[in-house]
Amino acid sequence: MTSPAKTPARVTLVTGGSSGIGKVVATRIARPAEHVVVAGRPGGTAQDVADEIVAAGGSASAAGADLLEPKQIKDLVDGVVAEYGRLDHLVASGAGFSPAGLHFKLFTDMDPADFPGVVTAHWLSKAYLIHAALAHMIPAGYGKIVNISSDAGRVPTPNESMLGGAAAGMMLMTRAIAREVGRQGVRINTISLGPLADVDMVRLAQMSPSGEASVATAQKLTSRLLFPVTASDIAAAAEFLLSPAGDNVTGQTISVNGGVSTT
Repeated sequence: MTSPAKTPARVTLVTGGSSGIGKVVATRIARPAEHVVVAGRPGGTAQDVADEIVAAGGSASAAGADLLEPKQIKDLVDGVVAEYGRLDHLVASGAGFSPAGLHFKLFTDMDPADFPGVVTAHWLSKAYLIHAALAHMIPAGYGKIVNISSDAGRVPTPNESMLGGAAAGMMLMTRAIAREVGRQGVRINTISLGPLADVDMVRLAQMSPSGEASVATAQKLTSRLLFPVTASDIAAAAEFLLSPAGDNVTGQTISVNGGVSTT
């Protein structure tokens, strides 16, 4: 079931939209006159999320792509533009919670063979998406991109050296791109987060190849929350950046972390 508006005021692509933060963002920003493309892994549940949006009166469709594969990402973005004639907004979520990105270990305990997967999950997946989106946004003279990333890119955290390094690289890349494309009408920002109160971080950590180190890290970070942060809080920040109220914000990293860090 899909229901694209005949002439949508905006077309927004949300990756990682079949579950977690991406799903909450997609459902929150859906508007009857604006179309949301919910992207998830091929064969996943993105269509179910699109159906929920349509049932609630919004306009949505589903698409599939592996965010670790640059060709699939380019085909995803190009396909959205081919079908709807435009791409106004991109919310780049997902990939970081893939098995490739869930390596929580001391640097000296890591296998160097795992380095590329972490970097791709937390940095290059966003770079692929941004590059593909800008090819359409710059000629259109308008676009907004919101990356969802980890506060490990801002705060040095034991067991997150590679994850944090990749996230920090993505954040610096984002700031540089913002300077490059601002005069073409494109804004790009990052929302960084710590543990979420409505996500079982320990269960998620158990999916990691890093084993007990991941569980210990998740437990420690969760215990440091001063205020509970949920996926809805991240979605609210994304909604602000995509709205006219966020028009004058670009090149920024906004932490929504419940006080885990104030750096």
